[in-house]
Amino acid sequence: MKSVRIITFSFVAIFAACKGGESPAKLKGNLALALQSGGSVSSSSADDLYPQIVTQSNGFITLFFVSNRTSANACSGIYCIYVSQSVSTYTDGSTALPAFSDPVALNVNSTLITGASPIGFVAFYDAALPGYRIVYSENGTYPKLALLPQANVLTGTLSGYPQTEVTSTFAARVGLINGADATSASYYIMGDGGATQKKIQLTTASDSGTNICTVANNCRWVTYVKSGTALGVDFLHISTDGKLYKSAGGVSRAAAGFNQTLSISKLKLTGLSSLGHGKSDLLIASASDATGLSDLYVLDSPLKEALTSTGDAPPAGSISSIAGTSTISTTATRVYGSVDFTTIGGGTTTQTTFTAPFGISTDSTGVYVADQTSTRALFFPGTSTTASRVYGQTLYTTTGTGLSTTAFGTNNVPGVSTSGSGVFVSDILSHRVLYFDGTSTTASRVYGQGATGTSFGTNASGTTNSTINNPDGVTADGNNGVYIADASNNRVLYFSGTSVTASRVYGQLGSFVTGTSNNGGIGPNSLSGPRSIAIATDGIYIVDTGNTRVLFYPGTSTTASRVYGQPNFTTAGTGTTATTFQTLVWSVATYGNDVFIFDGNNNRVLAYSGTSTTPYQVYGQPSLNFTAGTANNGGRSASSLNSAGTYGHLTVDASGLYVTDNGNKRVLFFPRQ
Repeated sequence: MKSVRIITFSFVAIFAACKGGESPAKLKGNLALALQSGGSVSSSSADDLYPQIVTQSNGFITLFFVSNRTSANACSGIYCIYVSQSVSTYTDGSTALPAFSDPVALNVNSTLITGASPIGFVAFYDAALPGYRIVYSENGTYPKLALLPQANVLTGTLSGYPQTEVTSTFAARVGLINGADATSASYYIMGDGGATQKKIQLTTASDSGTNICTVANNCRWVTYVKSGTALGVDFLHISTDGKLYKSAGGVSRAAAGFNQTLSISKLKLTGLSSLGHGKSDLLIASASDATGLSDLYVLDSPLKEALTSTGDAPPAGSISSIAGTSTISTTATRVYGSVDFTTIGGGTTTQTTFTAPFGISTDSTGVYVADQTSTRALFFPGTSTTASRVYGQTLYTTTGTGLSTTAFGTNNVPGVSTSGSGVFVSDILSHRVLYFDGTSTTASRVYGQGATGTSFGTNASGTTNSTINNPDGVTADGNNGVYIADASNNRVLYFSGTSVTASRVYGQLGSFVTGTSNNGGIGPNSLSGPRSIAIATDGIYIVDTGNTRVLFYPGTSTTASRVYGQPNFTTAGTGTTATTFQTLVWSVATYGNDVFIFDGNNNRVLAYSGTSTTPYQVYGQPSLNFTAGTANNGGRSASSLNSAGTYGHLTVDASGLYVTDNGNKRVLFFPRQ
């Protein structure tokens, strides 16, 4: 299997792939490099690398990449440059990429451009042709310029070949850099992958351009990115050992200009491209795994926004190798709601404390926490532990209630989830979920109170496709849709897009008008008091609290195919072992290859890898001790948890694991290491 993943980020990011045993990471929308004929652009048995994705003036996009795959035009076992055309247009910021035509190898009158090693190249769209200018270097020869008319994309047939582009010995190195000036297609960046990388003017075929990098081995595969709405302010580049760097402030960079690297689980970057050279919210990358073969990946805008933020340069030698699995420490390094790790949280309603921290969610801008009994949700920007925004209250010190667009109906606000473009908050005893667009603290949509989405003054419960009964956990899917754990109706509902009418139901055998606990008997189709949902690339996870288990549903199926915490789908036992939970298992989160489950009455979080239902790590109890379940085991500390005999929530992102430690009235952050 080969698929293309999208990862969401806060500061450090992690890829995941199918090749080499990796599991899918959280997919945001339908941003994938899929073929119209079915399957992925990437080939599971080939080396796919050096992607270039370019936007045409008419909105269609073209993908170029290098591969040694076996193809219909006999490019087998050697490297060729491939081209693939989108079958429909793409709008910048869209939540879905179009499908692509089957890739074909570039050729000159059926003679392929080949290389014994990967071919360095760069491609630009030229509306005047219309078509593409391709600069490439076969087997270490001087770079050449050829043209690919738009009419020839589906055949890959070049014209204007071979025109020598640069004739000096400088250009006789294989690794052309696949970047371009963000405001003009008249420049490209090339070099040998070492300290000499130059910005070359395409029209003059001159190699006397500006040297953009003065540090050896850190400047391959440069691409520009956006910083806010500006173009070309920053650029990303890859070192020869596969690490991604960000440089800022122009094109002349020294060692001090390098910022945070991209941490990649089991993968090594081999290529990078910005869609439209910085004029879009997408990056396309290639990366290799333990097999040595590269795959193609899609990255979304949170990566760029994180990497274009300011920051100190890492000390020499401080960037660790990307080889191996990225793990999360079992010791927290940041605490919200308390002055330190040994003091119980304030238990009061302020800008820095909670009375009952519950639901939690993160995006590239910060952390959202549902402060349940204070009738509010708080937003903490970046890594700050002081809230800068409050939902449901006018002040940080009030706990008022009300049925409106700016208040919650009862002192029970358990769930919060950010979609990146807005925030969902559950108002459980008012039987509704409110949606707040952007950074607004005034709700613009309500779920659970009928099909209009505007009945903010009602709090009726119900069992239909537009009414709910005690909604607990909420999880946004990145497509403006949302999953809601409709706890007292013993079901999970999925609402597509901005619709407030559910289009899918879990736990009720397909019926939107039943709310029976374990409808049809306990099994892979039943639920009892579900409390939390997590979204993965290949399906969703639901915490089935009443049955003391977590279920995994593949794709859009409403029948579970995997169970955590039970030996089979028909039991509901409890325990304190590696493969059982105590009552009140409450929350699940997934990121990359990992699944995290909050086992409430055992005061612990269990971490699982891939499809395994046996955990590899435990948080809140001594490391690898799967038979302990003591609250604040060893005393209140940076590695203890106390669910207060009730519940806890968690979320995980590129930076690490966040856990709401309700009994200690705090939130702990466990960093990725």
